[in-house]
Amino acid sequence: MKLAIPLSASLLVLASIIAASSLNDVKKDIIAIDTSVDNLYQHSQVQSLNYFTGLAIREAADSLTANIKTGAECVQHLDEKPTDKDANLILSTLGKTEGKVKLVVDQMIRLKPQFEKLGVVGIAAQSVGAFQTETKSFANQLVKLAPAQEQKAAVQLAASFNKELKRCNDAYNPGASTAANPGVRSAPVTGGASGAQQPGATDGSGARAYGGGASGDAGAGNKPHGLLKRRSRHGHKQDEQSA
Repeated sequence: MKLAIPLSASLLVLASIIAASSLNDVKKDIIAIDTSVDNLYQHSQVQSLNYFTGLAIREAADSLTANIKTGAECVQHLDEKPTDKDANLILSTLGKTEGKVKLVVDQMIRLKPQFEKLGVVGIAAQSVGAFQTETKSFANQLVKLAPAQEQKAAVQLAASFNKELKRCNDAYNPGASTAANPGVRSAPVTGGASGAQQPGATDGSGARAYGGGASGDAGAGNKPHGLLKRRSRHGHKQDEQSA
């Protein structure tokens, strides 16, 4: 019995260490989310939907949702306080991601009649609903993560994410979608949120090319590691931003 208390305490300490996450973990999760948005957009660009392309879209959407959930949990267990520089970099990256999410939502709404024609719109609606739910959770954690100086930009960016996902869920689950997350006060998007440029340009057919937006200071395109830290030869961590 005397050993039980110290052993239990040790297990609790170990559990807290395992659950804790670092800013580098958060940044990696954000890169994974951005990459997953790219992937879903690529799959959703199909003009004629069939069972195989529909399945690929659902798998891409569910993978994105899983990465968003992981990111929210990582932020929740963060054991570091982000600096203003970290916060600016995270918000800048997510601002670019939000621009891509708008394009994904447009494509998903466009494809709804084809999902209905295939008789699988209910399955697609489930994925969209889960996507919205996890995005709300991530948006809440994003606001909590931001330092006081970045709170306004974080709230506006979170509101933009929630607005887009509500738009998508309203299309697939009419009447079932709730209002924007009450924990996030909507405001005109300025600063970090409005800085998100829509990736790519419009081609002759009216479809948007999607290569350019992933590159940037910390996008997940060809240079996804602008968010990550490296160690110098002196052993100190440095923020490394992509050229």
